[in-house]
Amino acid sequence: MTNQVTDRVEIDLPAAAIGLSAFRVLKNGEGRQYSAAIFREPAGLRRELGKYAFFRWISDDQSRDAYAVLDVITSDCEVVHDFTITSPDAFRRIKKLLNLEVEKVEE
Repeated sequence: MTNQVTDRVEIDLPAAAIGLSAFRVLKNGEGRQYSAAIFREPAGLRRELGKYAFFRWISDDQSRDAYAVLDVITSDCEVVHDFTITSPDAFRRIKKLLNLEVEKVEE
């Protein structure tokens, strides 16, 4: 089943998708994994993605340079889809809205 998020972003959201997490690589090469935001129902997850797509904070274009990556995850933290976060400002806004915190630093 395809769920249209906006006219710009369309994803196949599996029933197991329950949350969002982020990952980004710093200039020094360190990777930062952020905590997950869990949604009670798929409609809430789709609305959140739709809002981010509407403001062009995320893109489904994987060929584009990414400031960070927004992962759609299952309850087992398996990534079922990912989006490019388009800019530092978009990342800050998404991080604040989802209350994401650094969970793991990878060197």
